Amino acid sequence: MRRKERYIAGNHWIISDISGQKIRIQDAEADWRGYWMERDNFSPKEKQLTIIPRQETIAIRGARIQNIDETLQDPPFNPATGAI
Repeated sequence: MRRKERYIAGNHWIISDISGQKIRIQDAEADWRGYWMERDNFSPKEKQLTIIPRQETIAIRGARIQNIDETLQDPPFNPATGAI
């Protein structure tokens, strides 16, 4: 015979998203993905999953800018010799 479940105010039942078992909300915890699970199955979010983009604060003083015309020109090609 099944025992009668007692009502506890503010402590309702939920279904675990990992195991599928019925557990009390006081024994459950939500992980970073929003899944409800038992506290013994809980694992915190990995640090590698949180990447915070940061701007570089180091600037190079007196940097020389290359002339764009010189860097984008094709080298001279001689079709007779096939050499550059």
